[in-house]
Amino acid sequence: MRAFEFLAELDVKYGAKRHTIGDIYGKKNLKVPTAKYKDKRTKKQKGIFTESVDFTVTKSYKDDKGRTVNDMSHFGDRKDVDCWVCDASGKSPYYDDVDCDYCEGKGQRNEFVSDAPEMNVSNSNAFEIQKMLGLEPDYGGIIENKDLPNFMRRLIQLKNSDTSQYTEPGSMSGGKTGRYKDEEGNDRIGKTGITMYNMGRSDSQVKGYIDELLKIFKFAQDNDADVGWG
Repeated sequence: MRAFEFLAELDVKYGAKRHTIGDIYGKKNLKVPTAKYKDKRTKKQKGIFTESVDFTVTKSYKDDKGRTVNDMSHFGDRKDVDCWVCDASGKSPYYDDVDCDYCEGKGQRNEFVSDAPEMNVSNSNAFEIQKMLGLEPDYGGIIENKDLPNFMRRLIQLKNSDTSQYTEPGSMSGGKTGRYKDEEGNDRIGKTGITMYNMGRSDSQVKGYIDELLKIFKFAQDNDADVGWG
């Protein structure tokens, strides 16, 4: 059988928000669940690309039980948007005469559309970004509004310095050379088994992260909000 190939650590444009309970700066304390996250996305939406992290603007407030709620959907609303899977055609891009499963053949979906800048990256890139910010990496966290100026200064310094320590070359792992049958039943020699591709992280990619983070931080600063990821 021909090798299965997986793209590992590839940033996706349309990711789902996965929210975890934790203290600010991404340091979780599950024994003291004092914070929670609110998201207006559908369960089906959240099920897509769960191996990724969103950096965005969040607004915090106290609920009726005195708990801090970090609302990552405060700046935006739900709207009917063209389905990105089928390019609004309503038809599956993979099979003939089959409706698109994502929009159920409608060509549109009712999704949360943010008014604030946001950035979706793979888990490993999210961890590296937090290291760039001088934080202990975690899958979710908050930077409070009062601390934004310090982090913005750090980002500007990074933008104008050598960021090679945060880069990573691409790599391929797994997969063994062996005999397999092709689609026509002919014997072939090649890679079999699971092959993992790590897309790496280039210097321009790191600089791009810095630029996007500065937009997110500036929007949060101007709107009396925090920056969160999850």
